[in-house]
Amino acid sequence: MALFAPFRDEIDTFPLASLLRAAGANVALPVIVGRDQPLLFRLWRADDPLAPEGAYAIPTSAPDAPEVIPDDLIVPLAVFDRVGARIGYGAGYYDRTLSLLRSRKQVRAFGLAFACQETAAIPAEPHDEPLDGMITEAGFLSFGGLHAHSLPR
Repeated sequence: MALFAPFRDEIDTFPLASLLRAAGANVALPVIVGRDQPLLFRLWRADDPLAPEGAYAIPTSAPDAPEVIPDDLIVPLAVFDRVGARIGYGAGYYDRTLSLLRSRKQVRAFGLAFACQETAAIPAEPHDEPLDGMITEAGFLSFGGLHAHSLPR
């Protein structure tokens, strides 16, 4: 399971990481490789320190942490709608990454945000990759994507 380390005002993913590990899941964090490149993911163990990396100083796993290819991703966002569209932070990293991963295997992507980040509609762009579901403090929304009804517990 790929999570994101909270950045700016994003929702705190550390409690979710603890729950996932307790359930036996491996947890990974994204790494920005370069502009216009898909993300890669490194394993994040419970006691591994996180260090700011790259131009955005996003907390990431150590450079020597093993790389993994996730089946499920928890995706950060600024805004989402009820059909699975999202607006990120404008660089397109998750759209490129999801497109690449989905071209190779079945991958699910779930947004994690506050309910107040919902908007009525987001205009779709050709490169946008939809979410399979959304997790907020108000509950879970399924967008009808690949196995969206069976979120890992």
